[in-house]
Amino acid sequence: MEEALPLNLLNRLLKQTAKERRKSLTVRDILTEVDNMDLLDKLQKAYSKLKKEIAKEETINKEEILTGIDAGLKEMLKRKRGGRKAKSLGELIDEL
Repeated sequence: MEEALPLNLLNRLLKQTAKERRKSLTVRDILTEVDNMDLLDKLQKAYSKLKKEIAKEETINKEEILTGIDAGLKEMLKRKRGGRKAKSLGELIDEL
């Protein structure tokens, strides 16, 4: 007897299948309906621009990383000078 897939795994597989189908339909539409080379060039440029924007949004820039490190170090110095003890990891998790 086969075991049933967990519901969350089944949902994830269905979403992936739907995503792949949507991608396939989009590519098929482009390949079958775009006969004009000018339009194809515009589509390629728009796609390249969109890929660059997405990649830029997904990366954290150097300044953001350094700002986070700086804030953390300043907080550590403040605690050290004030004689206050930092919260333990367990305490932080309990707060969440």
